[in-house]
Amino acid sequence: MTVSLWLAWKGEPPERILLQIVELDPIRDNTGKLLTTKQRLDSLPFLKKNFRGNEFKSQGDKNGPVVNLLLDAPAREATTIRSIKGKAVVSEVTAARIDFKDLAAIKKKVLEDPKLKDFKIEADIEIFDGDTELKLQVPPAHERLMWWGLVTNSRRTVPITAESQNGDMLTKTYSGDQTKDTFLGIVIAEPTKSHEMEFQFTDIKLP
Repeated sequence: MTVSLWLAWKGEPPERILLQIVELDPIRDNTGKLLTTKQRLDSLPFLKKNFRGNEFKSQGDKNGPVVNLLLDAPAREATTIRSIKGKAVVSEVTAARIDFKDLAAIKKKVLEDPKLKDFKIEADIEIFDGDTELKLQVPPAHERLMWWGLVTNSRRTVPITAESQNGDMLTKTYSGDQTKDTFLGIVIAEPTKSHEMEFQFTDIKLP
C-alpha cells in the first residue's frame, strides 16, 4: 500500500531539491498491525539519506515535494491508519560543476575537491577493445550526482552506450580513444537552503 504525503511550505517553488526523512515513527493501522516493517523501511530511498525528489506539487502560495511511503498492507478489518508522524529536511540545491582536467592524474584515485569532502568518488579510465571506459565508484546514496562524463571543447561527449550500474560502480563507454584533449566533468547538487519540517497526520481513512 502506498500513502502520499505533501510536505509543503510557503514560498517560491525551488528548481531542484534534496529530500531526507530524518525521523519516522512506527506506522500502525487501527488494529495495531505494524505497517513499517524493516523490509519496508529499507526500501525507502529517502530515509536517513538524501534523495533527489522528482514529484513536486504547488497549490496557491504553498509548494513542496510529494513523498510516497510504501507500507505493508493493513489488516483486512482495518479502517484507518492511526498516525503518520516524523520529521523531514528539504534542501533547495543548485547545480555545481567540477572539472578534472588531467585524466591521468585521477586514474584509480579518489577525486579531490572541496565540494566533494562529504561525497567520496573514485574514478578510473581505461581503453578496452579500442573504446574508452570511464568508471566512477560512488557512495551508496549518490543522489547528489546529477551528471558526469567526458567533456571535449566545453561540450559533453556522447557515450556509445547508456550508463550502466553494478552496485556502486557507474560506467560509461565512449567510442575510440577519448583520453586526449578531454576532461572529466561532474555536476553535483549543492544545498543552498534547508527547510526542517515536522509532520503528523492522524486517523487516515483507508480505501
